[in-house]
This record gives sequence, structure tokens and C-alpha cells, in this order.
Amino acid sequence: MINKILDCIFIGDIFSNDEINIEKFKIQTVLTLSSQPLALEKRIIGVNYQFIYMLDVENQNIFSSNILQKTFNLLQKCLENNQSILVHCESGISRSVTIIIAFLMKQNNWSYLNSFNFLKEKHSIAKPNNSFIKQLELFEKIGFITDPINLKKSEIFRDFVASNGYLFELNGFFEKKNNF
Repeated sequence: MINKILDCIFIGDIFSNDEINIEKFKIQTVLTLSSQPLALEKRIIGVNYQFIYMLDVENQNIFSSNILQKTFNLLQKCLENNQSILVHCESGISRSVTIIIAFLMKQNNWSYLNSFNFLKEKHSIAKPNNSFIKQLELFEKIGFITDPINLKKSEIFRDFVASNGYLFELNGFFEKKNNF
């Protein structure tokens, strides 16, 4: 099932990437948010496939590995070029929803709640996991900052990562401490 969120932005699940949907919605780019990219045999010729490693688990940090900045750049580019993009994860419930909510927040200067409600009207199964909700609320509090330098300058962000166990810094971002 694919749902249209904005003129060029669509959301779906792993089964949305089929020739019928791609043709029907004129999808030019597919963004996969998962533990692995779509298999080559599932890709459709002429479609630009992008992949971001992202898990639907409580300790997935959406600020790490530049996830937000990479996805925002891709979504913005598609909007500017009037190219349709399908954003999907496994079920179309949490990861893809989280990324599109964050994009709506930044793009429109909307709160988490306004962005969630907007998306939920168009995609009724939207339900980010609790950790993603907390991080989206943090994203709102810090003024939609995504770059590592300004994130590290934010006292609110530093307090959040410290209180949630994100102690080690990797590539400019704080990563979850492993408890081995």
C-alpha cells in the first residue's frame, strides 16, 4: 500500500516497490530504511534506489550517521526537481513514518504533533516507536538541527544523549553505549 503525503513524497512498505505501484505513482526514486537494501532482483530498471541503514529498535539514534541530513537532502532534491519518491521500511509503520515526520517538521516549522497528525490523516497505520517519538520531540526542542557541529553545541541535545546512554562519539555523532 502506498499513500501520498506531499506532491512528490509517498510512503509505503517493502511490498510497495512493484512495477504496478512504481508506474501508477510515477515513482522515480525509492528510499529504503532498513537493515539491508532491496535485493537487486527486486529493483526496477530506471528507478533510482537509495538505502539508509536504520533499525526499528529502541536504541536506534536518528541523529547518528547523518540519517536525518541525508534523508532531508534527498527528499528536498526530489521536491525541487518534481520527482516522485517512495520512502519505505519493512511495514511502513515506524521508520519511514519517523523520517517523513521529521522532514515535515523541518520543512514547515511544525511541531511533532502537527506533523504526526498531518501524516496520520494520509497514512492511517503511522506509529513511530517510543524512542523515535522522544527523538522527534527532541528534534522540535532543538530547532530542527541536523548537522553534527551544531548538535554538539546544543545543551538540550547533549543532556538528552547523556541521559539516554549515548556516550560514545562516532563520526561526529553520539552512539549508544554497549553494555557488555
